[in-house]
Parts: sequence; structure tokens; C-alpha cells
Amino acid sequence: MNDFIAYPKIANVGTRGYEELFYLPLWASEKLDGSNVSIHVLPGQRECPMDDLKEIKLASRTKWLDWQSKGDSKMFRPFIEWTSIPGVAEVLMSFPVGTTFWGEMCVNQNIIKYPEKIPFVLFDISYDDEFGSRRFIRPDQWERYTVENNTYPIFVNIPTIVPTQILSSTLDKTKLDRLIADESMLGGPREGIVLKNYDRDVTVGGRLVPFFCKYVAPAYRETKKIVDRITDPLESRIANSVFTPMRFEKGIQKLKEEGRYTGSVQDIGPLIGVICEDIHVECRAEIEVALFTHFWKPISRIITSKIPGMYKDKLETGIYTSPEAIDGTTR
Repeated sequence: MNDFIAYPKIANVGTRGYEELFYLPLWASEKLDGSNVSIHVLPGQRECPMDDLKEIKLASRTKWLDWQSKGDSKMFRPFIEWTSIPGVAEVLMSFPVGTTFWGEMCVNQNIIKYPEKIPFVLFDISYDDEFGSRRFIRPDQWERYTVENNTYPIFVNIPTIVPTQILSSTLDKTKLDRLIADESMLGGPREGIVLKNYDRDVTVGGRLVPFFCKYVAPAYRETKKIVDRITDPLESRIANSVFTPMRFEKGIQKLKEEGRYTGSVQDIGPLIGVICEDIHVECRAEIEVALFTHFWKPISRIITSKIPGMYKDKLETGIYTSPEAIDGTTR
């Protein structure tokens, strides 16, 4: 139960294999430029726990947070302190074991500097089912977590990125651009939007996760279009498309979130690691398509050149001299 499993990686709109995303119902919400954080309701850690004993654990994008850790306490102090505010902690403890609240800490520690700073903005809720698998809750079912009933109290003092249900089955670039043109809920420009289909899953990294995709405003994209310049080798064009100044800045931010940033040349090695890993996970499908598209023509030409000679060799053996020989039948 206490092994941390990160929020699923979100692919870019257009990534191969995510075509079913646009099957309805589809949900759209703002993509905030913050640090991914989460709140987990777990069983209490005692030798003889009572059935109703729980504890709250906090996590960043990739790991559990430790208040005693210098890096965690500095980087995530606004989020950690917010969960201790009277009223918030009590509300969180009221939810069943296995519930996780996913959100963003937006205190202007990233690229976009919002007029409003918020230590936690909720964007998803999940629970652990009877098999121990994480299941995400559709926004139209969030009501049981956000209004008072016989089990759950009002979810107070927790701002939420309110998802919007998209009723149209067609969603082209013009409509996506219109969605990211709105002002951010925190003021200023929107980084992008996240599109989610909670009813369809895909296997990513050996795990079954929902179809989640993002559409980022051009100014904040970490990937550029592959420029078709014949003079540049394909590997250079691909590298230039997936490694951008924005991805570089995001790499530094990840080091900070993981508590590994030192502000010295010693950061170069870890920075290379996190950026290359990010590209490997997020851009693999696009790179595979680019490589296949580029190399398929010469590969098919080689295959085509081999077929006539191989067929003529078979004809000379006499095995293809009759229909019976071709279909393998005998009279």
C-alpha cells in the first residue's frame, strides 16, 4: 500500500495509439504549470491497527514527501503546510483508505508566473479497487466527494480545476486552440488543456491507465515539428524537435522537485538523465513514427528488388508450373 505509484504520464494530442481518446464522454480541464503533488489516504502504520485507523501521506511527482528532508521541506513547504491547516486535515482524514487526491502546487516556482498563488489545486480523484488497482473517478461522479451526504463531508477549502464535458465527437485544432485561448483560472495565459476519457484504458509502461492527453499552447511546448531539411541527418532533426529550451527548463524543475538540484556543475549528469528519460517516455511513439516513415521507402525498395529474382529462381525449379503446385493440391 505504501509503495508510491506516480500519476500516469500524459501523452500529447496526436500521439499514436491514443486515437480512441475522442470517443465520448470526453472531459477537458486546464493544464496548470505547477508541481504535481498528491494526497493519499493510507492505513495507519501501527503494529495492531484498528479497522478505522488511517494516515495521510503526501507525495510529489515521483516520490513520497518527507517533512524532515531539507529539499522537500523547502521546495514543497506551501503544500505541506496547507494540508495541516485546521479543517483541511480533518476533511482529508474523513475519506476512505485508498483515496488519492491529485493536484498542482502553483506558487510560481515554474515557467509561468500566475497572479494568484495556490498551494494545492485538485484535478483528479482516484481510489484503489478490491484488486488493488488504481481507478480514476469520472468528474460527473465527483459529487460524492464534494457534497455532504451520509458518508462524506463537504470538500471545503480545496480549489478545483473544474472539468468540462465535451459533447461533440469532433475536436479539431481550431477547437483546441479556442480552449487554450481562455485566461487561466489563476490569471494570465493558459499553458494548455488536458483531455481525458475515463472509460477507455491503455497500457503504458506495463500499467493500465486511462486515456489522458494534453494540448499545450505553442509558446510552452516541449516538442517542435521535425524540420524536413535534407542536409541535416534525421537523428539531428529528431533531436532538435524533442529537445527544446522549454524541456530544458522542465528538466531543471524536475531536479528541484526530486531534491537533487544543487545549482552547480554537479547537476549536469542528473539533468542529462531526467531530460533523456522524459524524452524516452513522452516522445518514443513520435520518434518511432518518424523513423519508420523515413526508412520505410528504402527498406521497401530493397524488398521489392529481391522479389523478382526469388520468384524467377522458384520458377526454374518447376514447382510453380501448375495451379495445383501453387495451391498445394494434387489431382
